Amino acid sequence: MADAKRRATIPMHSVVFGAVARTLAYRYGDLELTFTFDAVPRLPGSDSPATLVLEHWGPSSPRPAAYDLAFDRAKAFLESCGYQVQVHGQ
Repeated sequence: MADAKRRATIPMHSVVFGAVARTLAYRYGDLELTFTFDAVPRLPGSDSPATLVLEHWGPSSPRPAAYDLAFDRAKAFLESCGYQVQVHGQ
């Protein structure tokens, strides 16, 4: 019973495609972050999965403490949708 009660109080994260084109919306409790991505064109006749480039926020943008975890979860979300993911920036 204690485990179920503890799980009920831990906020769940979610990653979904954003309302604006080429964005992902990450939510965890009160934290909401938006990540951008771009598509890499496929070569004609290629049967490889589509490739997306997930972009880190610029170095001048302040990042919350959970940024790295959120970015990793956003990347995992795209991979779970069948995309190959490249990362741009640091």
